[in-house]
Amino acid sequence: MFEFVTFFGMMLILAFIILYFIYRIELLGLFALPIALLVIAYASMYPKELSPLVPSLKSHWLYIHVTTVALGEAILAVSFIAGAYLSDSSN
Repeated sequence: MFEFVTFFGMMLILAFIILYFIYRIELLGLFALPIALLVIAYASMYPKELSPLVPSLKSHWLYIHVTTVALGEAILAVSFIAGAYLSDSSN
């Protein structure tokens, strides 16, 4: 769990960078970067010792799945703030 939550925090930062280059909204960083910092700090509370995976999870698909899920959740989280800001600023 420690690895996934830390990776999710890093993906939040990557999602911010991607969406910043698309929209050029500095306000995204005001929300995304402190939240990523808090997520990574929260991840440090999890135990760091590893336990072996069950044989059914020992596949290359696991790496692909975890990467795409973390990136998808991060882009969804940052795009929520971008959508809320863009819909509010259009009035």
